[in-house]
Amino acid sequence: KYNSNKKQKAGRSLGSFALAARPFLARPTNPHKGFLCFSEIVRRLDGKPKVTCVATTRNLQDRWIQGRATCSAGTDGGQKFNILQWAVTILGQTNPAGRFGLNALGMTSTMGEDHVEEAFDGFRKDVEEVTGEIATIGAGMSDAEIAYRKALKNTFAAQNLMCYFHVKQAGRRYIQKHGH
Repeated sequence: KYNSNKKQKAGRSLGSFALAARPFLARPTNPHKGFLCFSEIVRRLDGKPKVTCVATTRNLQDRWIQGRATCSAGTDGGQKFNILQWAVTILGQTNPAGRFGLNALGMTSTMGEDHVEEAFDGFRKDVEEVTGEIATIGAGMSDAEIAYRKALKNTFAAQNLMCYFHVKQAGRRYIQKHGH
């Protein structure tokens, strides 16, 4: 069983992680039950693990398709949320009323642009397979993280905007630093 109490760096620990993920790889019949719509665990040439997992539900995938005409995609995350220091990413949509709804939760062992895009693309491909619909979306919002901005553009053809929260945060920091 996967032991989350210590950093999992060794190959044996990656094997444990893979075993723990295995039961969640099949798409469940219950549309509310979560599953890994994309999961890949490999050891890179430099010996470091490359881990990519994206979790969702069939209902959340349907919600992505239903919202793509009126909602914008949104993503945020970072590497400070777990003991492994791997990036945890939320992917969802913000509706015209400004409410955010989660569609997927991802984890990647790096914040490399290609790696984040691979995770988003795994979600997109599974959504399209499940729904039979194209999963592109017109607009995307994120912070200034280049990996998120590129992944939204390249995966969902979304024109990326800076998230309003992050614009306000940057403005507040500027005023605090410069005193005006």
